[in-house]
Amino acid sequence: MAEAFICHAFDNCGPAIQEFPSFFAETHYQEITSNTNTPFQEAFKRFNNLQHVMTALESTDWTVGFSHFEKEACAIIQPPQESRRPFLVDVGGGHGHQCIQLIKKYPNLSGWLTLQDLPQAVDQLPKIDGVETMVHDIFQTQIVKGKSYIYTQHNYPGILPSSADMKINTQGAKFYYLRRILHDYPDAQGIKILKNLRAVMAHDSQILIDEMVLPGTNVPWQATLADLSLMVSMGGKERSKEQWEAAC
Repeated sequence: MAEAFICHAFDNCGPAIQEFPSFFAETHYQEITSNTNTPFQEAFKRFNNLQHVMTALESTDWTVGFSHFEKEACAIIQPPQESRRPFLVDVGGGHGHQCIQLIKKYPNLSGWLTLQDLPQAVDQLPKIDGVETMVHDIFQTQIVKGKSYIYTQHNYPGILPSSADMKINTQGAKFYYLRRILHDYPDAQGIKILKNLRAVMAHDSQILIDEMVLPGTNVPWQATLADLSLMVSMGGKERSKEQWEAAC
């Protein structure tokens, strides 16, 4: 892990950081709003380079802190039926580390989990017992839909839509899980990802966002480095509590 970190910091982020002065001078020192127009592209002249070297990081027990999730997970005692409702969709789940951790802690969830990612990830993924894999682009309409009223033309808080403005979906997940996804993107793209999920959620669905939350002051250097790396490579950023609340 240490060797990989050093290689990423120097070989990937180093050249991008060196492009800082000229890049921001050209953009008049505005915040980066596109993940395909960053100092990284200026340094390497391509976008996929970073995508090829970034890999999913296996976490520790990520369910700590999700008390409601743990209660729901423990309540599942029946094996899934063919027409089951997915318990959790790991959106952009990469190599499946989180699903593997989840089944280790809750063996009863085997068969109730769905992992979604781009074909480049899913096609290379070895079979994970108890996990359904599904090709999906997070910027497209979520394909695991929930039974709920969805506003099709208007979405004004406090105003009930007419029957013409509503449609009902028939299937969906209890939880949609996003780990280290939103920090890869500028605010506008992150909000689009969340809207794609919100549009298909059932009345009892929840989105679990597993991300770093920066303190208001005295940010640890590791978090600062991660924030800087995300900005120069993909236009993303680590966020404070206030920034997360504004985005969500």
